[in-house]
Amino acid sequence: MRQTLHWLPASDFSIYINALRTSRIAALMRIMSKFGITEDEMDDMNQVMVDLVADAAVPQGDLIAQLEPKVGKRVRAWMEKVWSPCKAAQKV
Repeated sequence: MRQTLHWLPASDFSIYINALRTSRIAALMRIMSKFGITEDEMDDMNQVMVDLVADAAVPQGDLIAQLEPKVGKRVRAWMEKVWSPCKAAQKV
């Protein structure tokens, strides 16, 4: 599915994310490791993103603006180079 955004029914989300979670997280960590980002830092970033969208949808620009001050220097560097808010799937 590359990096294309795909819409799917909410009822299918758990099947989709469970099928792709391991490979997507591994691919993401390979890229993030080049910036020195640890899995714990990725988990922290994911939790901040979940908290930011818990009450309502947030436009991408607003999400980035709200997320940047809450993450470390290495994550900010990664965000500037390669980040999309849809890439990091939350680990359950």
